[in-house]
Amino acid sequence: VASPLLLNRKNIIPGVKPLLSKKSSTHDDSEYGLNVANETTRAARSGSMTRAKSAESLKKLEETTILTPKDLFIAPKLPQAVVREYSTNSVLLAARTQHFGGDLVTQEHQEREKQGGHRSFVATPSTEVRPQRNGKLMIILVGLPGRGKTFIGHILARHLTWMGHATRVFNTSEYRREYVGAAIKHDFWNPENTADYQKREEISKKCLSDALDALAGDDCTCVVFDATNATVERRHYIREEVSRRSRCEMLFIESICDDPELIAISINEIKLNSKDYQKNTLEEVIVDYNQRIGHYNSIYRPLADSERCSFIKVIDVGRQMFCNQVYGYLQSRIMFLMANLQIRPRPIWLSRHGQSMYNTQGKIGGDSLLSPHGAQYAQQLDKFIAAHYPEDTRLSVWTSTMARTGQTVERIAARGRTVVKWKQLDEIDAGICDGLTYPQVAEMYPEEYLARKQNKLHYRYPRGESYQDCIHRLEPVITELMRLDRPVLIVAHQAILRVLYAYLTNKSPEECPTINIPLHVVIQLTPKAYHCEEVWHHPM
Repeated sequence: VASPLLLNRKNIIPGVKPLLSKKSSTHDDSEYGLNVANETTRAARSGSMTRAKSAESLKKLEETTILTPKDLFIAPKLPQAVVREYSTNSVLLAARTQHFGGDLVTQEHQEREKQGGHRSFVATPSTEVRPQRNGKLMIILVGLPGRGKTFIGHILARHLTWMGHATRVFNTSEYRREYVGAAIKHDFWNPENTADYQKREEISKKCLSDALDALAGDDCTCVVFDATNATVERRHYIREEVSRRSRCEMLFIESICDDPELIAISINEIKLNSKDYQKNTLEEVIVDYNQRIGHYNSIYRPLADSERCSFIKVIDVGRQMFCNQVYGYLQSRIMFLMANLQIRPRPIWLSRHGQSMYNTQGKIGGDSLLSPHGAQYAQQLDKFIAAHYPEDTRLSVWTSTMARTGQTVERIAARGRTVVKWKQLDEIDAGICDGLTYPQVAEMYPEEYLARKQNKLHYRYPRGESYQDCIHRLEPVITELMRLDRPVLIVAHQAILRVLYAYLTNKSPEECPTINIPLHVVIQLTPKAYHCEEVWHHPM
C-alpha cells in the first residue's frame, strides 16, 4: 500500500523515522502544521479548520515532490519496516483529511484534490477477474405481488438519495396504468392469457429500457427496477440486457413474505392508495388481488445460487435475510438497510425542546437552559404524552445530549420511561458563530452570512457543520427509526427535526433547510408504504 501524499525524497533517509509516522495530537488540525491552541478563543470541535488557515497550509505542498507507488517501491535502500510504517501512516492521513460529509465541497478539498490528495493506491492479489464497472448500480426487485416490493423500492430510493446517491424508481405497474389503464382485472396476469402476454412483455421492456437510459445520465447513480421478475428466464434476460447496455453493477433483492398479517397490511395499503382499486370495496380487492397472486404463483421461481448473480433475500420484510455475492460499500450498505425494515405503521412524534434562554435572545446554538415559557411547555408536553400513552403502554423517548432537551423530557422520564440520549441528535454546530445572533454574524462575518444564504444545504459554518453534515450523522438514527416497531417521541432541535421531517415525508434534501419547525408544536408522522400521514398538535 502506498500513497502519493506528501512524500518528499530528501526526507526519506534509511534508518530515520519518516515525518509522517509522527503521532498526531488530539487536534487533527496539527497535521497541517497549525498551532490550534492560539488560533481562536472560541471553542471548536477537532478536525475542523478555517478556510484561510487551510489555504496557508496548502502553500507548503508546492515545495514537496510527489512520488507515485512505482517510485516508492523501486527504492532498494529503504528497510521493509520503514516502508510498512510509511504506507500505513499515509493511508491514515488520507482517512483523517477526508471529512465525514463525503460530498461536501470546500476550498480545502478543492485545493487538496489539485495536489493529488484524498487518494491512496491499494494493491491486493485476486484470483477472480471481475469486469470493470462504472460505479453505478441497478437494483432489480423480485417477488410475488403484495410482498412489499414497492415499499422496499421507495425506502431504498429515498435513503440512497439522501445519503448522496441519486436514485430513481421505475415501476412496471405505473407503466401498465399509462399504456393499458388502471381498472384491470386479474385475468390480465393469467399465464394462459396469450393475448395480453405480449402487452406485459412490451411494458416490462420499455420500463427496463427507460431505467437504463436514466442510469446512463450524469444525474442518476442508482435505479430501482420494480417488477415481479418472477421467472428464471425473465431475470436472465434482464442480466443480459443490462450487461449489453451498461457497465453498472446489478443487485437483485427478493421479498418473500408468508406472514398473513404483513400481507393483509400490504393489501390494505393497496386498496387505500392504488389507482387499480379506487372504485372497489375491500372485499372485492382481497378476492381480485389474491387471484392475481395465484397467477404469478404458478410461474414464480425464487432466486437460486445457480443464477450466478448478487442477490439479497428478505424474509417477512426484514425478519430474516440471505445474501449471495454481495460486494462493495454500496451493496453492503443496502444489505444493512434491508436488515432494518419495518412495514407495520407506528407513529413518530417530533418536538423541539421548550423555548430556551438563547431563543429569547435570538442567539445561535449554545447549551442554554429553558426559559420560564419553555418550562411551561415541558409540563404541557408531559400531559400530552401521558394522555396518548399511559404508563403501561410502549413508547420510546429519544433526545439529544443538550441541557434544554433533557429539561423538556424530565417529567416524562419521572413517570418511569427510559430516555435514550443520542449525540447524533445534537443541534447543528455553528462553529465560530455559536452564541451569536444573526445580525452579529452579518456584521462580524459578512462573507459567511452571504454564503449561508446562497446555499444553506451545503454551507458549513467555519469550525462547524452544514446541513449535509447533519444528514450524514443522522443516518444511524434514521436506520434505528426504520427498525423500531413501537411509537417513538423525539425531542430535539430545529435543524435536526428539519432533516428528520423532510426525510420521513419524502421531501428532497434541498428542501430541508427552509422547513419551518416552530417551538411548542408536536408533529405526528406515521410512515406507510405509499405515503406518510401527518398531524400537527399544539399542546400549549
